[in-house]
Amino acid sequence: MTAARTAGTQTESAAIAATDLSGYRGKFVVIKIGGSDEAASASIFEDIVRLRTEGVKVVVVHGGGKALSHWLKLAGHQTRFVDGLRVTDAETLEVAVMVFAGKVNKEIVSRFASLGLRAVGISGADGGLVLVEPETHPPGLGLVGRIVAVKTLLLDRLVESEMVPVVAPIAADRNGQMYNVNADTVASEIAAALGAASLVFVTDVRGVLDASGEPIDKVTPRIARQLRHEGTISGGMIPKVEAALAPLGDVGETHVVDGSMPHVLIDQLGGPSRPGTRFALR
Repeated sequence: MTAARTAGTQTESAAIAATDLSGYRGKFVVIKIGGSDEAASASIFEDIVRLRTEGVKVVVVHGGGKALSHWLKLAGHQTRFVDGLRVTDAETLEVAVMVFAGKVNKEIVSRFASLGLRAVGISGADGGLVLVEPETHPPGLGLVGRIVAVKTLLLDRLVESEMVPVVAPIAADRNGQMYNVNADTVASEIAAALGAASLVFVTDVRGVLDASGEPIDKVTPRIARQLRHEGTISGGMIPKVEAALAPLGDVGETHVVDGSMPHVLIDQLGGPSRPGTRFALR
């Protein structure tokens, strides 16, 4: 590493260390990340450790769609999406439970452990955290769940014990039937139930992009409707934008940020720059 690059890295590290996060101390911040491999290129885990050391109550919700697609392909099972949601039959659900609540969840917990952070891996089915019923809009999704209630007792108890809950997007209905649930929606509903100060979606893009591919600083419900009508928002970005807008009456702020940017969480929450897209009612 050259001297100039070393100096730049040291300056960046010093700026991150000096970032004031006191406004979030004692408050909930919900962070949605992808699977462990999808977040591997970023310093997201280090940022979450920093938030905890500052007294922020962190809840992590994860996805892992790439990992699920990989294991479904190995099983010779085709994947189909409708409006960004994975059509889930019984075989897909079985693999999803193993990948999300098993492999991906424990990999994330283990990465936190390597950084000295105590994390506990759970799913929406644990402790009655997330109650769902079949999602019927759009139709034909199969065993995809629509969230009808979130009970935060388990999260409260874990955070009180200075643990970081790591939540997999699997939940159950009143009859004990498990469902695959969109992770962005899980994060959104949990953030609303907790009255979180902030909800941050860590993605592989710079934010919500306009027609020319440039990130949009702020998105309101009206702007979101226009972008979707124009086709600028499509595929997997549809549920993400909906999940970012949905809790705004209960959550202080929501953001979509690019996880490949160094220390993007700290920058977004406390830095002078706001590198992603912020969501607001107006």
